[in-house]
Amino acid sequence: MTEATRLLRIEFDALPERLQLLRCLLRELAAGAGFTPEQRDAVVLAVNEACANVIQHAYAGRDPGPVVLEAYALETGLAFELIDWGRGVASGQLQPRPLEQLRPGGLGMHFMQSILDGMEYSPSPEGNRMRMRVHREYGQGR
Repeated sequence: MTEATRLLRIEFDALPERLQLLRCLLRELAAGAGFTPEQRDAVVLAVNEACANVIQHAYAGRDPGPVVLEAYALETGLAFELIDWGRGVASGQLQPRPLEQLRPGGLGMHFMQSILDGMEYSPSPEGNRMRMRVHREYGQGR
């Protein structure tokens, strides 16, 4: 990440119960970066969904492996980098399902794309990386 100050680097096991603490940290980071309470909730939702996807999909059928989340302060907001060593997917497969399909689950990518101002995914044996940016004037999505 260029022109950014790292605020946080946390490594955790890919277990759903780890997400509660992570959400608390994200909320505090967003508050410190000047996001409104509504924006903080949106930031928490987007990054939590990215982490939940790693837990559910990258490590599916395997022992829970490590996940690293880094947070960076930008002049206009926050940036995040999520790294895992689970099963990667082709970038083109990261698409939200059509909202007309009524069924439980599967809305995480939709939420992420509607909240984040930038999202890039790079699968690699050296670590799959999801980079996310959100500005205080968020909401435009990609």
